[in-house]
Amino acid sequence: MFTRTYFLIGLTVLIAVLAWQYPHAIDSTPEKARLMYLSIWAILISGSALLTRRLPKEKFFQYGLVWTAIFLALMVGYKVFNS
Repeated sequence: MFTRTYFLIGLTVLIAVLAWQYPHAIDSTPEKARLMYLSIWAILISGSALLTRRLPKEKFFQYGLVWTAIFLALMVGYKVFNS
């Protein structure tokens, strides 16, 4: 429980520092929409990573590598198909 709380506090502090450092970085609506989209993905991925801590580390990294390979294969396939 505390790990999730510390993670959310750290994420909030990071966003606040970045917003203070670069105030005009997300002035347009498409940039705000992209930020929300990527934030939702980051929350989903990190949440699933925190929930799967019950798995042994070997399985955790094995599953992570499998998902990374799937993601990269989709990216490469999409790039080859569109060019």
